[in-house]
Amino acid sequence: MRNASRNHYEPLRSAFGSFVAETTFIGNCNLMVGGPADQILLAGAATSLRARGAPDLHTLDLNHITIVPASGAKHVPYLVYLARGRDVERPALIVLLDGDGCGNAAKKDILRGGAYRKQLVKPKYILQMGDLTTSAGIRGATGHPLVETEDIVPLPMIVAAAQKYVREVCGASSLASRSARVRKAASMRLSPSQKKVTKPTDFC
Repeated sequence: MRNASRNHYEPLRSAFGSFVAETTFIGNCNLMVGGPADQILLAGAATSLRARGAPDLHTLDLNHITIVPASGAKHVPYLVYLARGRDVERPALIVLLDGDGCGNAAKKDILRGGAYRKQLVKPKYILQMGDLTTSAGIRGATGHPLVETEDIVPLPMIVAAAQKYVREVCGASSLASRSARVRKAASMRLSPSQKKVTKPTDFC
């Protein structure tokens, strides 16, 4: 290992041993994605759809499918090799990549094969987000072609999540109320002539 700091799996690998650490999160049926954000979005969407009574064909059964995240698209080919390139038993595997440059490069690496340059995954089992736009006409929240997994999130949900983050993490509500009190106190100190500002030109 030339540079352990660049390998996100090296601490676990060193602690548990190469075989156990590298195959812990790989199940019998796997959906391999670029990173934790993709895993969280897809698992959350599957859970929400199943709670709303969506048919099995329209969602993922997380009891049978393991969503395996890599720490970036460049690590996906290595995980594919770990899952299907070393043992006699090869678990079922589908790869989902973004449609950007990193996703394109990862797809080329996977198709090139593992250490022995043997096909580990058939091309039809390597999907990119842009394929959903091309084959099914699915587009992002603003109507643009899909590029990343985040593009499938509806725009109102993005706004609601951003507002919740600002409110709960940044304390926006307390800041807003404090600002309102400051503005009110400042206005009480102004004279009637100072309060009478109705046009932008009054500031000139």
